Amino acid sequence: MGRPPNTDPAVTRNRILQAAVDLFGENGREGAAIREVARRSKVSMSTVLHHFGSKQGLFDACVDAMLDGLATHQDAMLDVATAASGPRTASDQVVRECFRFARRHQRLLRVITCESVTTGHLPEGGRERVIAPALDRAAGFVTDVAGRSAVDARIAVMSICHIITRFVLTDIEELRASLALDPADDEDASYDVIEDHVARNAAVLLWGSLD
Repeated sequence: MGRPPNTDPAVTRNRILQAAVDLFGENGREGAAIREVARRSKVSMSTVLHHFGSKQGLFDACVDAMLDGLATHQDAMLDVATAASGPRTASDQVVRECFRFARRHQRLLRVITCESVTTGHLPEGGRERVIAPALDRAAGFVTDVAGRSAVDARIAVMSICHIITRFVLTDIEELRASLALDPADDEDASYDVIEDHVARNAAVLLWGSLD
């Protein structure tokens, strides 16, 4: 299957990347095949290899896309926290926005999570480029406001991240069954219940109470 004539290379690359994100999210790095990426993105295997070089190159590009999104999201979260009326309001809004960001990028989040579970660490460069600066900001905020130790604040922040990730990556039907949520509710309504729960528990982890 050749590349359609007059196709913008950037558009083609993005289409391949989106197909790869879905496939890696479904099957992990080892279970995803370039042939299937090509089929889903309606290009030839040679076109996929032209843009990304190899399966590893394609996987790395998927991870980079997620990290770019996280970096942009960090700046937006800083604006949210700055505009809030107080530290607890700020943390509540940031936690909720992070939950919604994770939902919007569920496939990419699954890609990175698969990699970190398999290898025991984040994809190369991810920690230094995005995760460490975000953790420094968030933990520093909690330490300054609540007087928590640096280690304690970091554990609290990471715990919230892990809670959000676990809920978002679980199939919605599995969540409804496990949490006894109404199966007749639409997906957004079910996730709203979970988001409220995560935000309440985040307040306890960060500040020691809901007040």
